Amino acid sequence: EIALGSILSFGDTASDRDGNALPTKYHRITLSNIPDYTGMLSFFVKIAPLLSLKSNSITPCIQSNCLLNTGLWKSFDDYIFSTTALGYKEAEAVFRLKVADQEPSIWGMTVWEQDDDDNESIGSLPLSHEELRAWLHRLFLSNILPVDRDANSLIREERASNLSLFLQTLSHCVNHLGMPAHFIASILEELLKKKTLVTKATLSNESPAPYLGSKDVSKKRFVVSAFQTDLTNQTAIFLQNNMLGFRLLDTSFLPTQKASLYELKLGGISPEYSQSWAFAYGSVSSCMSLGFMLQKKKGSDEYDISTAAGNGNNGNPMFMMMAMMQGGGMPGQKKSSKLRRDLLSSGDEIGHVFSCMNWDLSSQTASFWMCEDVFEKFSAYRFRLIRTDGWFCLPHGDAKLGDAKRMG
Repeated sequence: EIALGSILSFGDTASDRDGNALPTKYHRITLSNIPDYTGMLSFFVKIAPLLSLKSNSITPCIQSNCLLNTGLWKSFDDYIFSTTALGYKEAEAVFRLKVADQEPSIWGMTVWEQDDDDNESIGSLPLSHEELRAWLHRLFLSNILPVDRDANSLIREERASNLSLFLQTLSHCVNHLGMPAHFIASILEELLKKKTLVTKATLSNESPAPYLGSKDVSKKRFVVSAFQTDLTNQTAIFLQNNMLGFRLLDTSFLPTQKASLYELKLGGISPEYSQSWAFAYGSVSSCMSLGFMLQKKKGSDEYDISTAAGNGNNGNPMFMMMAMMQGGGMPGQKKSSKLRRDLLSSGDEIGHVFSCMNWDLSSQTASFWMCEDVFEKFSAYRFRLIRTDGWFCLPHGDAKLGDAKRMG
């Protein structure tokens, strides 16, 4: 069991360990309830590749359990669907792992075993082209617009995803799962270019999102322009660092200048941040649900916490107890957020949302990687920290993107 540091970062350092004669593949990995915080998508994309191949004597496996929010899930399918946009049987087929228990439940330890080393299966598609496109569209939509959740709820669905993880998933599909590079590239180019996505995929407005099976049938339209600047920026960074693993036919719409690390220290946050932020505005000790939005004009505080999502239970311990009942879900009348609704309807007219950033609460500093031509283009835009669970802007002093310092 890996107990020190980030397991997701550990998954990125295999080449460093190989160079120091340290293990790079493992027969058993125990994660405890880490997926409660990271979601299952990073489990499949970042951790599963660390498993060694199956042999006659050993079946490599990863085991984990759900402790943080067990009572939210009405089924094991819903639990897996939350961040992968797949049911567990579909996830088995796509990611080439299988659940050891024939009837898995989130109320216990789940063991995922390495599938048979069948060379004939490598490169074969577990989904049809139409199903694969719908899945990646569904995954993209749930990544950029995670469903409304109460930032102050003690028990809630965690959706620790950003566009970097989405691009890593595309890379994993091509480089580890053998899916056709030209097809995955065509889907990415579509998402990069089209401000309105026409798709059979469904975007859920319910938390946890119920597994829909094959119910994605009729085509729908989603305005995604508010998230395309972040996607083009991250795609350019991946290509600059040879992280994508496949080529795009057309890169004319991507930033051309190198990416740099920027830091922006935000003023106006009370020194009593443990009270004024960590409790009044939800926990901000980590940035799993934090992002920022760039707005062309300084507007009113129409997206402050009063417009945020809520579940209406006000932290009542009895409702929390009810939420822990098996399959009980989250009780209370749900209130949707204004910001998420407006981004879906008006796109980049509201602002440009960025999901990839780090936040240091003690120094009140946001840091992020951005291509220099993107930074120059939006330097005069207003910078606003947002939460992507309750979907509201956090209170801090006025700042522009151009106030950020380039660190290297």
